[in-house]
Formats: sequence, structure tokens, C-alpha cells
Amino acid sequence: MKKRIKNNGLTGEITLCLTGFTLIELLIAVALVVILVSMTLMVTSKSYSDADIKAAEGTIALLDSALQEYHDFEGDFPLQPDGTNPAENLIPHSEILYTELYRIPDSRKLLEKISSSMIRDTDGDNAWEICDSWKTPLNYIYVNDPANNNVMNFPLITSAGPDRNFETLADNITNKK
Repeated sequence: MKKRIKNNGLTGEITLCLTGFTLIELLIAVALVVILVSMTLMVTSKSYSDADIKAAEGTIALLDSALQEYHDFEGDFPLQPDGTNPAENLIPHSEILYTELYRIPDSRKLLEKISSSMIRDTDGDNAWEICDSWKTPLNYIYVNDPANNNVMNFPLITSAGPDRNFETLADNITNKK
């Protein structure tokens, strides 16, 4: 608040003028700032979420190519533990996939393009797993193709998505479109 003293010249009157903001004006200004900050956070949060999805899709695309290189070199795809339940075999599937792909030179070149933040040891056994943007190991399984006499075809690589749950299929990210 500013004080301004005004001297009225000859009459000797002095007028005191107080200028400043009222409490209501300050509250309105604070409310506007809060609204603008919350809108910015919503937009930023959405863009981070979109970036995480794109990163997971990119990792899966690289793995898809690395599996094709592996198949071209070995004539088959990497083995996997029995069962296809991601909750039971998720980490062994991801560890075997990484280990097997890393053995083959052309597959290794593609693995090295994956962000280091997506290669982790999530269970502390000194074996690397390939994870998605949400630090959940990727799963890969073989799916029988009913159109081809139930022959196992190209592996299905799956990220659990933002909710980190394989059971909710709506947000899962796979190499099959």
C-alpha cells in the first residue's frame, strides 16, 4: 500500500491518498494463477503420458525387428518358460528374451538402440529384463495360429501399459496391430 501526500498549495490543506489492492482483488489474482498452473500441469501430464506410450511402442518395434533378425540367424524364435500367464512367467520371459537376442550380433545391434532406462534388473538376480516406460517387464508369448493348423507364429510382445496390469487389455501395447 502506498501513501501519497498531496499539498493543496496556498490553503495549507494536506490530503492523504491511500492506493493499493483490496483483498478481493488479490484473491482473484491468486485464483487466476492457480487455474493457469493447473491447466499447464494437465497439458504437461498428457504429453508425458503420450511420450511414454510412444517410447513403449518404439521399444516393442525394435524387439519385433530383433526377433526377426534372431529368427533369420537361428531359424527359430527364442524358447520361453512353460505357460503364458504373464503374472507367473513375466520376468523369466523377459530375461530369456533379452539374453537370447543379445547373443545374436544383428539382434544385439537393435537391442542397443533401446533406451537404457528400459533395460533393468527388476528382480535383483543379475539378469536383465526389457521393460516398458512404466518399469514393468515386457512379456512375450507364442500364440497358436488357428488359420495355420495351430502352428505357433511370430511371438506376441506385450506391455501392460500405463496401468501396469496385463488383465486390462484396453491400454496394453503389443506388436500386433
